[in-house]
Amino acid sequence: MADARVEAVETFVQAWNRRDLDAALALVGEEFEYVNPPNAVEPGTRSGTEGVTTVLTKQWEGLGDARMVIAQTHLRDDHVITVVQLSRGMPGSVARIENQAVLRWTFDGERMTRTEVLGAGSSFNDALAEAGIEAP
Repeated sequence: MADARVEAVETFVQAWNRRDLDAALALVGEEFEYVNPPNAVEPGTRSGTEGVTTVLTKQWEGLGDARMVIAQTHLRDDHVITVVQLSRGMPGSVARIENQAVLRWTFDGERMTRTEVLGAGSSFNDALAEAGIEAP
């Protein structure tokens, strides 16, 4: 079962990078929740496919060419914790800016039921502690 959960998370991240809404939505159902912190591009909790559509669309619009790479994966009882690297181009430049984030992906069996951004940027280390992960 652990392999299926990790594969689902990887598939979601790949869909996010491709801006493939249909592939992302195929992994979630109406009971799914996407939770972003107050300082996120699309803050708050969104539910179901309509909520995920809103979050992803606003993220893709606001973050331009952003890419997400999973740097670490940690398996827990009913969820997967990922440490991700986010990068995006700076407007008018070839330079890219990077940020790290900690995400918790909750499952009911093999079905993804919730994704929560625990922290990024200045809250990254606190998010690691909340997830029980030592800072690199």
